[in-house]
Amino acid sequence: MGVVMRASALLIATVLLFSPEGWAQDERITIEGLNDPLEPSIQIYSYRFKKPDVIYPGEWDLFLRAFYSKEEKAFTGIQVYITTNSLDWRLLRHARYLDGGKLREVEVYEIGTGEVDCSRGYCSHYETVGFNVTEAQLRRWAQQNEDVRIRLISRIDSRDMRLPVEEIRVFLQAMDHIRNSQN
Repeated sequence: MGVVMRASALLIATVLLFSPEGWAQDERITIEGLNDPLEPSIQIYSYRFKKPDVIYPGEWDLFLRAFYSKEEKAFTGIQVYITTNSLDWRLLRHARYLDGGKLREVEVYEIGTGEVDCSRGYCSHYETVGFNVTEAQLRRWAQQNEDVRIRLISRIDSRDMRLPVEEIRVFLQAMDHIRNSQN
């Protein structure tokens, strides 16, 4: 029953976002809770934005997530999520990136570790981490002409990855639509 309700809430959100006065939803952005009176918040995800499959060691995937509080009528959290696949646990600790030309380093928080797949003759260790960003940061990044380079730092090394600027721009459009539809 819960799956059916969630699916119908997603369908309703998709249909409503095609309204003449609204934003035409990009299928790569997922919006949950928009018209569900039992949900206190609206969640926006970009995880369907053209992503690689994180199948082989050395691969990674990033996506954005935001929460909009219906009661506060404001975004209460925006995060960058990163899933990595490595031959060993990386124990990711920090992320570095440029924000308005300034170097920033933030702690990443662990969202999920522990999934190990040894079915291919080697073991893949999946880790998901995240860090908070502000809407102002996203807007600065969206003005760039190139993807945002993020360096994840582990206990043993670092790995660079890129967050597509197009993904940030489409995500911000969805945030603007949610804000405008709730006021």
